[in-house]
Amino acid sequence: KEVILEVNTASNTEPGRIFTDYSRMPKEVFDLIRKTVPRRRAVKNFLHIIVPPNPRNLEVQAEEERLHYAEHRVANFPAKDFPLELTLFGNTKVGFLSFEKNELFGVVVDSKAIYQTLKNLFLLVWENAKPAKA
Repeated sequence: KEVILEVNTASNTEPGRIFTDYSRMPKEVFDLIRKTVPRRRAVKNFLHIIVPPNPRNLEVQAEEERLHYAEHRVANFPAKDFPLELTLFGNTKVGFLSFEKNELFGVVVDSKAIYQTLKNLFLLVWENAKPAKA
């Protein structure tokens, strides 16, 4: 919960970037994220979110700006299992949230080098991912 609150209330100079899978996300985590949206709007913390194509992710993507203050794109990942959320925020921070049933955890690493490397990977996938209106 602490990681989610930190990610969703940070003031960013650039959009937060997230790889996630809502179909793996526990309901209480999704509900907490939804509750932080007004605060994210207030600090202009817009998110770019990449998800694999499954019914739950497409449903959330369809809600878009109205409920999430985010843009979702869909990417066909080679491995269909996506039990970890990876979040880039605050220009140097990388958050990891595990949704694996017996391995729920969250951790934030503050590293410019890790952030920059994963940002480059995110941007590569983002450019090739499918926007909601495509």
